[in-house]
Amino acid sequence: YTMIDFTAETKLSENQIHDLFSVEGAIFCDIGARIGEFSIPRANLCKEVYAFEPSPFNFPTLQDRAKQFGDKYKCFNVAFSDKDYDCVTPFKDCTNESEQEIKYRTMEKFFADNNLDTPTFVKIDVEGMESQILKTMDFLFEKKVPIYTEIHYNNDSWGATHDFPDNPSFKSLNEGGFDFNKLKEYGYKVYNNIHQYSPTPMTLLAEDADYNPPHPSHWGMLIVP
Repeated sequence: YTMIDFTAETKLSENQIHDLFSVEGAIFCDIGARIGEFSIPRANLCKEVYAFEPSPFNFPTLQDRAKQFGDKYKCFNVAFSDKDYDCVTPFKDCTNESEQEIKYRTMEKFFADNNLDTPTFVKIDVEGMESQILKTMDFLFEKKVPIYTEIHYNNDSWGATHDFPDNPSFKSLNEGGFDFNKLKEYGYKVYNNIHQYSPTPMTLLAEDADYNPPHPSHWGMLIVP
């Protein structure tokens, strides 16, 4: 599929990024799909959508909305993390955050077990757990898959009061989270400060910059080959 030339001048909003990668032949991987706000409107344009939503409060609505697309829109009632287990936990599901049963799975194993193809684009919006999931994604980094992830790193306020043992808030590298500088080893370009509607703030990080998000951060990051 056609890809633009990503340069220091590239300015895109989150919505424009999702549109850019939602093209014929695309496999859109939506992690933290909620009720499909981003992937449902773009499903017709894609070859397939893999939507991952663990919350029992959101998942039935997602399934219901996805029915119109048949087999091309696949819904999975799991969350990704750095280990496989089931638990009951308060969970940041952007609906009610109550105690709920969550099935955590590691991404590479889940893709293999379910015979899922390599996505052409990954969107991550998981209220801080991006710092856990990205640690498990070398199998996609190796294939230079483009990734858009929300960065929810505000551990003095919201992140502190919504940090649960089985649904942690964002963890820095020192706290055991992902080292974003690892993306340099795979030859990725990294843009930060991406906003949902305005393209203007998007900024390309210099290759010698620290790719780890500063505290506090609440914006989107685009990781492209």
